[in-house]
Amino acid sequence: MTLLTLYPEDQADAEWTTRDRTDIAGWLDRIGVAFVHAEGVRSGLFAASPEADCEHTRGHPTDYLFLDGVGALHLHHQGRVYLLLCTPGDRVVVPAGMRHWLDRGPAGAHADVMVRSDAGAETYTVTDAAIARRFPPLEAYAKAVGASPALSRSP
Repeated sequence: MTLLTLYPEDQADAEWTTRDRTDIAGWLDRIGVAFVHAEGVRSGLFAASPEADCEHTRGHPTDYLFLDGVGALHLHHQGRVYLLLCTPGDRVVVPAGMRHWLDRGPAGAHADVMVRSDAGAETYTVTDAAIARRFPPLEAYAKAVGASPALSRSP
């Protein structure tokens, strides 16, 4: 179950939530983020870095493809944090310069996420290491929205 929740950047009280993929794509498109649900597109991708769990920017667009498990991609834009709970088949392209971070869940149950970057040299800048701690971790968020069983990985 893919889910999008919007938060003010300074608090973890949700403003709005939807499970409708068309609504999700529309909201993300407004901030320049592409979202689709597509199965089996893996060419040119590599495993997500564990350092992605603190807020950062990249100097180029970054393509995330969720293969297994559940992950939370947080997008920080114009005073809001867009928390996108992603499931297998979800593909998200974050534009260059957008602040974001990825919560892949606890060790052993973390999401299997592949990333594609078109830039030759990686440009990765940490922007706010503390902001991620102001929002619920993946396990707590999934439990609150009734998505805890989705945290299990496929056999």
